Amino acid sequence: MSGGIPAPRRQSLPDMVADNLTGAIESGRYVAGEKLPTEPELARQLGVGRTSIREAIQRLRLLGLVEVRKGLGTYVIDVRRSDPILAFAAWAAEHEFEIVALFEARMTLELEATALAAARRTPAELTELKRLAREHINAEAHDSIDQLVTTDEAFHRHLVGCSDNQIIARMYDMLVPGLVQYRRMSLALPGSAKRSGADHGGIVKAVAASDPVAARAASRAHLAVLNDEFIDAAGLSRRHPRQSGGSRQ
Repeated sequence: MSGGIPAPRRQSLPDMVADNLTGAIESGRYVAGEKLPTEPELARQLGVGRTSIREAIQRLRLLGLVEVRKGLGTYVIDVRRSDPILAFAAWAAEHEFEIVALFEARMTLELEATALAAARRTPAELTELKRLAREHINAEAHDSIDQLVTTDEAFHRHLVGCSDNQIIARMYDMLVPGLVQYRRMSLALPGSAKRSGADHGGIVKAVAASDPVAARAASRAHLAVLNDEFIDAAGLSRRHPRQSGGSRQ
């Protein structure tokens, strides 16, 4: 590969780099088992910074196209995908029952927790919630999947904690590990991170107004749209997995 990448318009620079590398894999320039050039070499070839290369590699890793072997480098692991979104769809289909169950549990807990937070939050808790919402927006501006996942998790955990209900908080903590990959995949979807930041702002506004009804509605809208985007991108059915032939795991 040679030549620089033109300045991004609608796509972020890491996305354009990721598309470039994906095309190279699909064309056979890099085959399964082959090691990709180092970050500095790719940065030189594509005319971008190493940060953009690092973020692009992360996107390819999430799509199941490459794996990063510590101390060794980045290797191609799948060249059979004609479109990288198929890797996302394959992951979602494989975990469909878990995804639906997690969403249902999360929706059940967070809606009530958000309403309680609006009624019970302290001034200090509200200040922290606003700070965490800003951090999530900053992560979107920096175009970092890792930061997006971390800041989104921190915002929602604190929001649930503001409910002042230890049982709900403990139950939510049980869901958090299972939500990590869900967050990584969903927040990597086009436009999802920006919308997530805006939704957090709406939730904060309702909690600040001490309005449980508005807070519950803002939380419901945020989670429902997120789930719809995820399902549409993955090509999953909107029915419960057991209605479409799925089985318990």
